[in-house]
Amino acid sequence: MSDDSLRIVRALLDGAGLAPPEDEVERLAGLYPGLRKTIERFHQVDVGDEVAAAVFRADPGPGSATGANGHAGSTGAKP
Repeated sequence: MSDDSLRIVRALLDGAGLAPPEDEVERLAGLYPGLRKTIERFHQVDVGDEVAAAVFRADPGPGSATGANGHAGSTGAKP
């Protein structure tokens, strides 16, 4: 983990008003570079005029561990 990662994570946590224990800050700082690379890849995708959004649905459907098409978290909606 780099000093830059620690500095950035501390600034993000401070900006959010969060003060986790130091071991948690260090763990997050270790994850930060990979997360940052993933976010940069998302930003490289050309979606034209379309609005892109990640959606998390905690409840895939009534009485089922899977959604309409059999995949966990799926709503059965077409992309």
